[in-house]
Amino acid sequence: MGRKKEDLTVTDLIEKFYWFLKRRVNFDDLQATVLITSLIVLPISIMFGFFYKQDVFYRNIFFVAIAVDFLTVVYTIIKIKYFRDKKISDIAEFKKKKVIEVKTIDDIRKLNSNEFEAFVDQVYKAKGFKTELTPISHDHGADLIAIKDNEKYVIQVKTSIHSIKKDGIYSAEEARDYYHSDYAVVVANNVFTDRAILTAQRYDVKLINIHELDKFLRKNQIVTIKSEDYFKKRA
Repeated sequence: MGRKKEDLTVTDLIEKFYWFLKRRVNFDDLQATVLITSLIVLPISIMFGFFYKQDVFYRNIFFVAIAVDFLTVVYTIIKIKYFRDKKISDIAEFKKKKVIEVKTIDDIRKLNSNEFEAFVDQVYKAKGFKTELTPISHDHGADLIAIKDNEKYVIQVKTSIHSIKKDGIYSAEEARDYYHSDYAVVVANNVFTDRAILTAQRYDVKLINIHELDKFLRKNQIVTIKSEDYFKKRA
């Protein structure tokens, strides 16, 4: 299995770079948009504002772009500190709980990112898969590897209070190639956007949203996750 073969357009390449920034550099929409725009605008504004035509309009564009870049750098510094603190807090919270029982869709929504990964791991185990959590860093797009009947699945786990966008699909596609897997899957604690669904179809990536997980809970009643087991597997 793999992505459907087709020619890449310039738009495809820009989009790929955009999602690379989001996945690999942990940029959000604002940071990725500002960087890509700056890479396009700055050379043009320098050329026409200071060398070729020395046009005042392009000079102003240059200074505006520099100001926006500076504000984005400040924003990035604040964001890094916030998410570093949040990550530490989420890990401490999960370790403190030790054992979590997930029974309903509301329980799924309450799980933080680490807890949700542990939950997905247990769901696949309950389905008869042999599972392995990837290292916390350098996971190459996969949070979980699951094997059943000699077929390998790479699974990207996404958590968000908003509908899930398509960055996880690109990550799963990358992981399928890196881990030489048969299937790529994205499992989310929410629903997927229409564009994410279309992208998944294009790249042959399976999507599992929160409602499908809810169906599993209704059938199996309860999933128990243990923080000690999770952090041992992710070591």
